[in-house]
Amino acid sequence: MRNTVYEPIVKENMRYLIYNLLLYICAPLVFLYLLFSKRNRGMIRRFQAELHRCPESPIWFHACSVGEVGVAALLIKELSAQLPDNAFLLSVSTRTGMKQAQASKTNAVLTYLPFDLPHLIRRFVNHYRPSVLILIETELWPNLVKTMYLFGKPVVVVNARLSDKHFPRYKFLNKVAPQVFSMLSCVCTQEETYNARFQALGVPAERICSTGNLKYDQEPLFLSPEQRCAVKKEIGIGERAQVVIFGSTHPGEEKLAARCWEELSAQYEDLFLIIAPRHLNRMKSAVEPFAGTDFRRRSLLGEPQGSRENSRILFLDTMGELAKLYQIADIAVIGGSFFPGVEGHNPLEPAAVGVPVLFGSHMESFKDAVRLLLEAGGAVQVTSPEALSGALERLLEDKPLRAKMGNNGLDAVKKNQGATGRTLAEVLSWLEKR
Repeated sequence: MRNTVYEPIVKENMRYLIYNLLLYICAPLVFLYLLFSKRNRGMIRRFQAELHRCPESPIWFHACSVGEVGVAALLIKELSAQLPDNAFLLSVSTRTGMKQAQASKTNAVLTYLPFDLPHLIRRFVNHYRPSVLILIETELWPNLVKTMYLFGKPVVVVNARLSDKHFPRYKFLNKVAPQVFSMLSCVCTQEETYNARFQALGVPAERICSTGNLKYDQEPLFLSPEQRCAVKKEIGIGERAQVVIFGSTHPGEEKLAARCWEELSAQYEDLFLIIAPRHLNRMKSAVEPFAGTDFRRRSLLGEPQGSRENSRILFLDTMGELAKLYQIADIAVIGGSFFPGVEGHNPLEPAAVGVPVLFGSHMESFKDAVRLLLEAGGAVQVTSPEALSGALERLLEDKPLRAKMGNNGLDAVKKNQGATGRTLAEVLSWLEKR
């Protein structure tokens, strides 16, 4: 006779057993890959639980990479003002995330999150004893969530989203570890369209609320006119130059930028191009489409080998400067959007400083921001890579249009701010229950 009472528990435990078994089988392969990878070798450290000194019962934030770290830093800053005696822990998953965390200068203890191996996660949680775990967006690791649940500590997901691309992945995760979603204490989504998706995965409806997109609330560091002039002078841009920035480019998009330069540079003698590859380890291949063309590299400015004073092309090969350079731009072109695979990058960063935005048809990861900017008239979406040059020409030709688009985008960002207060209200309610 089948025991229907214990059957679901047995099935759940078996699924976790299989999940963890697969993790341990794959772990040596991942270790070897990282060991022989120049770019990712440092991530071997995630095979250990980094146990730094930290005050008792910190509020723990986990953010995967650069964008999520920015959101975490915003919340830590606000919470620090309200809870000055509280300690904070910020974990990340990537090298770029750690660099961003260090640059944000929060008062949090910084560390890498170990891989989701049960013994590493248990050791990590047991050492820090966090009062709550706040996950940014959708960093849902089964052993991480389950361990916090077993420790009796709440797990809150903020700025949560489930895109069309990622939803099927989490449906699969739900089959592997279905209780992960039911263990979440609260999910604060970017918009109401995501609520039903989280509910479908097993999060009770009463634990889901829409608080808005926190990325609208990230305050850019506005430069004064004098500061903008100084930045232009530092990198050799004339006062009358029309600056176009290709931000966070991926393979194929530097070639696209070179094609636009070839078609427009003779017509617009004051055109200045800045290209910022998303991954700096690609710099060698990124500059190849510009072979035979004078260009400079940001890291070599001031050096003899980088002194091509007449060059109107600059490759940004340094970390942490793109946001600042958007403020001297006349037009921003969002990378990762012109070819399938990447699904775009955040268009709000240039829009928030009043810069008109162009992007391609592959912006699936930022559908809400795309819709907002397009409806407001702050952005243009080109239907194909071949159409980019024409779209740039129209904006370069029409300064009043650029100004109007920039103002429209800035107004749209400002009108959608306020997610921080709503999110903090939810977080604080769980902190009160500690």
